[in-house]
Amino acid sequence: MTLCHRPLEGCKYMNKHKMLRGCLLIGLELFGAVSAFGAKPPEMSAPITKNKFHPHPVWIPPVQPAGPDVPCLDVRRWHKAITFTGCDTQANKKEPPPANAKTFLRAYSQALMLRPDLADLKVVSVKTGLTRTVTRFQQTFENFPVLNSFISIHQRSSGRVTTIHASYISDPFMVGAATPAISRKAAKTIAFEGIRRFSNDSWPKLLARTKAELSWLPIGDQSVKLVWTVKTQTRNPQGDFYTLVDANTGARLLQENQSAFAEGTGMANDPNPIQTSGILDLKDNDDAISLELDGQRIAVDLLGLDGGTTLLKGEFVDLATYDTPTCPRLDGVCPDAANANRAYFYTRDQPEFEQVVIYNAVDSVQRYLRDILSFQDAKGNATIRNFPTRAVAHWYTNDESFYSPLADNGRGVLYFGDGGVDDGEDADIIVHEFGHAIQHNQNPLCFPGGSYIPQENDARAIGEGFGDYFAASFYADKGDATYQALNAACVGEWDSSPYSSTVPTCLRRVDGSKQYPNDLVNEVHKDGEIWSAVLWDIRAELKGPVTDQLVLEHHFNLDCSNGLTMPQAALEVIDTDKLLFAGVHENILLAKFCGRGILVGNACISSGKLPIVLSVKQDSTLVQDAPNRNDGASPELHLRPDDASGSNLIRTVVAFDFSVINRANVDTARLVMTVQQNLGGWGNYGRNVVAHPLKAASFPEGNGQWLGVAESLRTAGSGNGITWNCNIDTDISNTEKDCTIGAGGDAKPSTAAPFVHTNGLKSGDEVTWDVSDDVKDGTTGWLLNVTQEIQNINGEVAYFSKEGNSALAPRLEITFKASILN
Repeated sequence: MTLCHRPLEGCKYMNKHKMLRGCLLIGLELFGAVSAFGAKPPEMSAPITKNKFHPHPVWIPPVQPAGPDVPCLDVRRWHKAITFTGCDTQANKKEPPPANAKTFLRAYSQALMLRPDLADLKVVSVKTGLTRTVTRFQQTFENFPVLNSFISIHQRSSGRVTTIHASYISDPFMVGAATPAISRKAAKTIAFEGIRRFSNDSWPKLLARTKAELSWLPIGDQSVKLVWTVKTQTRNPQGDFYTLVDANTGARLLQENQSAFAEGTGMANDPNPIQTSGILDLKDNDDAISLELDGQRIAVDLLGLDGGTTLLKGEFVDLATYDTPTCPRLDGVCPDAANANRAYFYTRDQPEFEQVVIYNAVDSVQRYLRDILSFQDAKGNATIRNFPTRAVAHWYTNDESFYSPLADNGRGVLYFGDGGVDDGEDADIIVHEFGHAIQHNQNPLCFPGGSYIPQENDARAIGEGFGDYFAASFYADKGDATYQALNAACVGEWDSSPYSSTVPTCLRRVDGSKQYPNDLVNEVHKDGEIWSAVLWDIRAELKGPVTDQLVLEHHFNLDCSNGLTMPQAALEVIDTDKLLFAGVHENILLAKFCGRGILVGNACISSGKLPIVLSVKQDSTLVQDAPNRNDGASPELHLRPDDASGSNLIRTVVAFDFSVINRANVDTARLVMTVQQNLGGWGNYGRNVVAHPLKAASFPEGNGQWLGVAESLRTAGSGNGITWNCNIDTDISNTEKDCTIGAGGDAKPSTAAPFVHTNGLKSGDEVTWDVSDDVKDGTTGWLLNVTQEIQNINGEVAYFSKEGNSALAPRLEITFKASILN
C-alpha cells in the first residue's frame, strides 16, 4: 500500500533517507488504497507524497552473542525491536501454549526487562504452523494496549523455545492526560471527516458498525500518549479504514485504508482460458458465449458443500451469505448458483458461472494447504482459515477486486469486480486475493498491512508479491504445456487481456529482474514484483510444494510490531528453513536473497555448520498384505497407502546407532531418504509422507528378501526380524506371528513436518524430514507412512536401502552446538 504523509509545520528531514522520529510518528496524515491491479479506485484522491525511507545500502543489524542471561545463541538489535535466535530450552509438554510461553517469560523476565508478574502482558494470538507455535503478547499500560509493543515466543511441539521477538517498552512514561478529553463518538466523527475526502465530500456509507478503542501510542524511547484507534468499514469510498485520533487534542494522527484490493459438480475455468488453451488473442467480448471460450471450461468436483442448502456454501467457501447491494451487471440481475442436485453447470455469460469458478479455486487452495502441505492440527482441522471464506462474485463495475480484512467480524471477505473481464472468471486473480486472506489469518499483525505505525515497511509489497507468486505456483502445472513452458510466471493473463500491451497479456509476471532496494518505487504491486521474483527464483531450485511450505510457514513467524522489511522477511525464511528442513536449503536461499539485493554484507555468509552423517543401522519394509514377512535384506524400501482394498499398506522403518552422539549438543538433525524409483499415482498436488519417532522400540533388521528382486531370488530369511505384526519376530522363516508386541513397535506422533511426495520425484532425488526434536528426545528410529493412508488413495515410492546402495541408503545429517563426542 502506498502510504502518504504531510509533515507538521516545522518538521525537517535529518538527511536524505531519515526523518525525525517525532515527525514520522505524529506528524502524518496517511491515506491510500490498493487493488489487485495496482491502480487506485477512481474515487480515491492522488497521493500527497511518499512515506517509505529505505537506507542505502540496506541496513541489517549484525548477529551478536546473546550472552549468558537468556538461553539463546544469537541476537539482532533492530532500531525498535530485538530478536533472539538459536534458542534451545528444555522441553515442556506439561503445559500447552500459551501457558508454557508464560512460564518461560517468568523465568527470564529480568533478562528481558519485563515485570516479574507479567501482569501487563495480554495474549493476543496463538498460531500453530508446521514447525512452531507462536504465542504473541501485547503490552498494556493503565489497562489499555500499547501499540507496537509486543513479545512473541516461538516454540516447537515439544515446548522448546526457539525464537524470541520483543519490542516491549520498559517503564512507559505518560505524555499528556491519562483520561481522554475527546469522546468515543467524537473520535469516530473525526475519522469519518477524514474518510469524506475520498467520496466527493459525501458522508461515508458504512458497511458495519465502527469500532473505537483507547490505546497508547509510543512517541519516544519510553514515552506514550493516549489515542483512539478507530476501525471503519465503508462502501463509499470502498475500504477498511484504520485511524488514530489524539485522545486529548482530537488531531487525526494517522489514517489508512487496509483493504487488500487487488460436493457437487460444475464447470469452471482452471485457471483461465488463455493458460488452458495457449491461445494468446482470446477476448472476453462482454461475457459473450463462444465455442473457444466455453470449450476452456472443465468439469470440477465442488467438495464440502453444506447439506442444508442448494447454494454454493460449504466447508471452506461461502458465496451465499453476502450479496452486493446493487448488481453491477447490465441486466441488473445477479442470481446465486442454486441446484437441488448440486450440479452447477453454467455458460460463461451467466452470472452464476463466476461463483462456480470462485468456489472451486478457493476450496482447492484450502485443501492444498490442509491436505498436501499439512497445515492441520492433530485432529485434521485446518490451521489456516478453518472456516468458510465468504466471497461476493459481482460486487461493482470497477475492474478490480479486493480483500476486506474487517468484514465478517474480522474474518475477512473477498469481493470481485465486473469491469473489463469479470475478475471471478480468472482463478489467478481469485488465488491472489485469497493469498491476502491466508496471510491475514496466519499473522494479522502483519497482513494485509497490520495495525502499526507506518515507517520503513514492506509488508504491503510482500503481501502483493506473495499473492502473485502463490497464484503462479498453484497453477504452474495447469494448462497448455507449451504455453506454460514459457509463461508459467505470467499472472492474470485473462483478466488483463482487454488492456495489457504485453505478449502474452499479463497483469504481472513473477520472473522479473528487479533489485532491492534500488528498484523500489513506493507502489506496492510494483515493489511486490521484487518479492514474487525471489520466491519464484527459490521455487526453481526447491520446487513447488517445498517452497510453498517454506513461504507459508514463515508467515506465522514474522514480527511486524514495528514494521517489516524484505530483509527481515528473508532472514525469517532462512530461520524457518532451519526448523522445517534442518537448514539444508540455506546456501540456495542466501544465493537468491543476496542475488536480489535483499540481503547484503555479513547476512550473505553461510552459518558454515557442516553436518556429520550417521548411516542407517537397520532398515526394512513392513507389508500389511504379508504381516509376518520380513524384508530386511531387500535392496528397496517401499511406501504405499491403501488404494482401495484396505490390505495394501506398505511402510518403511529405519534405525540408527547414537552411541557416539552427545544428544545434549545436537543443534539440527535431518532424516534423508533417496528415491530409487517413483511409481507415481500421487495426485495433482502430491501426498504427505510423515516420519513417526520410535523412541522406545528396538528391532532386528532380519534377512528376508522380497522387494526389488526377481521372484527366483526371494527368500523368507531366518532367525529374528521385524515384520508388520512384530517389531521382533523370533522366527521369520515361517508365516506365524512369533511375538507379543504388535504393529512394528512403539511409534509416536510425528514432530517433523511431512514431506510432500509428487509425481515429479525422480530417481536420485532426496526427501527429508527435520527430526531435530526427535533426536534431542532420545529417538532411535522412525516409521515412515503416507498420511491418510487408509482413505483409498494412491501413490508408491521405492527408496534405496543399505543393501541396495550403501552410498544412497537412509542417513541422518546432524549439526552440533559444541563437541559431538561423549
